[in-house]
Amino acid sequence: MKVCKGNIFNPDVRKQVVILATTNGTIYKSSGGPRLVMGGGAAKGLLDALPGIDLTLARNIMEHGRKEQNGSWSYGVAYGHKSLGMAWRYFGGFQTKVAVSEDSTLEIISNSVKVLEEHIKDMGKNGDREWIWKINYPGIGLGGLKREQVEPLISHLPDCVEFYLL
Repeated sequence: MKVCKGNIFNPDVRKQVVILATTNGTIYKSSGGPRLVMGGGAAKGLLDALPGIDLTLARNIMEHGRKEQNGSWSYGVAYGHKSLGMAWRYFGGFQTKVAVSEDSTLEIISNSVKVLEEHIKDMGKNGDREWIWKINYPGIGLGGLKREQVEPLISHLPDCVEFYLL
């Protein structure tokens, strides 16, 4: 795991990059279909950069995630993808909280880390060992946690995972 200064959305010349913004588990109905709430922080930055990603992620979450009794969703990591010239970019969410109005929890971040580890292994099995995973540092800022609380959950991740601080 690497900690980097900067913005996950800054241009990156590496060919295979996964950009994950921290997200919540709230999906709402709209006339265009279900959408993931992405109203603040890095999630809003991702939605601003890729209009419609909230719809794509909601569909992915509803297909692969688990609906909880309170109506929220648990999913860990969800994706959409886009080809940008010769480079492939996957864009998605790294769940840190249940609802946009709540703080992030260490339990949810821990679950998302486990799901991320599975995805890293799966992509490696397909011979795609050069993937870089760019994620804004989870749980801090709008999440309400301190970096010192989150670091033990993510420090063991491989160097292909980069956590960004502004």
